[in-house]
Amino acid sequence: MSQKLCGQSIAARIQLNGCYLRYEMVGFQKIGATELLFKVCGSTKASETGFGDRLDTALGEIAKRVSTRNNGFYAAGYQSVYILGQCEGNLGSGNFVKNGAGKAKSECGNSISA
Repeated sequence: MSQKLCGQSIAARIQLNGCYLRYEMVGFQKIGATELLFKVCGSTKASETGFGDRLDTALGEIAKRVSTRNNGFYAAGYQSVYILGQCEGNLGSGNFVKNGAGKAKSECGNSISA
């Protein structure tokens, strides 16, 4: 799948449901483990009342639930908001996920997907 999606690239990260794959070429410039790698904000904005509150609650659940006990992965739904969070390697700390969730919210606002 990595070759199909990324071709003959020298580095790739692929997220599937509950699974994460990363490879890179030795000597390739690395990106810090806590830096934003890729961002897509949905162009459609939520306009319904209470979306922001539901999103805040859902994002808060990611930070609570992603841990090394869950293999660094959590996915769930909260009142029509689907959330998924995953930490790589030893980053199974809620603080990293909380910071990432905050960044997604600040950069994507009320987009219906991010």
